[in-house]
Formats: sequence, structure tokens, C-alpha cells
Amino acid sequence: MQKPRAIKATEFVEALRKIQDINLDIFAVYSHAYLESGNFQCPLTESSFNVWGIKGSYNGQSTEIPTFEIVDGKTVHITDKFRKYPNFDEGIADYFAKLKQTYPVSWSKRGAFRDFYKGLLNWENNKLVYPSWSTSPTYADDLIKCYERLKTQNDGDLYKAIIS
Repeated sequence: MQKPRAIKATEFVEALRKIQDINLDIFAVYSHAYLESGNFQCPLTESSFNVWGIKGSYNGQSTEIPTFEIVDGKTVHITDKFRKYPNFDEGIADYFAKLKQTYPVSWSKRGAFRDFYKGLLNWENNKLVYPSWSTSPTYADDLIKCYERLKTQNDGDLYKAIIS
């Protein structure tokens, strides 16, 4: 079996650029993918074009990988099913559909990165509840730090691709 090739961040950015007329802070979406995919290096990204770690199946396609959840403040290791996409275009379209349907507060704030990230988490009585993108209580803060770090890196070709 042939090992999947590594995904380049610039490929993802080019696919993301195809999306038009959505009042999108591209750095917010890119940073979300960057954090979830470990700089586009995790096996899920390479084999499934799933840069956001979206669980479940897509058109009947999924892949199982080890992951972790935070339950009552403790890290629990599990194996879970994640959506498998044939390409970035379909992965991106599905990501936006999921945001619109499951995280409407986040979607409505997609032009303001801090509010966009905070809308991915659902708090009730100081606990994260479903639906929340992550079980980590520091997730929104982690995303904000990632966004701010990436925005200030000015990383040559990648930076040019994102801002163009």
C-alpha cells in the first residue's frame, strides 16, 4: 500500500480561495485547520483531506484513527471515525455546511475571528456540552493564539497565498 503524500498548506489555501461571497476571515479558517491538523501533517489530513477533524462519515466514507477527548478534566484516549473526503474542495464545502447548520453563531461571526472561534464552543453551567467543536475548555483561546501567531509570521509564499 502506497503512503499518502504530504499535503501542502498552499494546496489547502488555493482550494479555500475558490469559496466566494461568504464574508470570510481566511486566516480564521486557515488557523482552525492548522491547529486541528497539526500544520497539515496529521494522517487524517494526508489520507482524507479532513483538516478540521470532523467526525462521522461523508458520503459513506470514513477512516478510524486514535484521538483523545477531555472528559471531566481528564484526557481519555479513544479511536473514532472521521469523515473522509475525496479532495479539499468537498472537505471545505462540508466544513462550511457544518458551520452553518450546527454552529450558526460561529458562522454568523465568520468575519471576526475571536467571536467565530468562541461560537464553536457551547457552554452550559460552566461545562462544555454538545455540540462543541472540541472538548478542550481552552480551545477558543488556543485558536486565537494560533491565529495571532500565524498572522504575524509572514511566512513567504504561504502568507502571499492567504492575503492575495
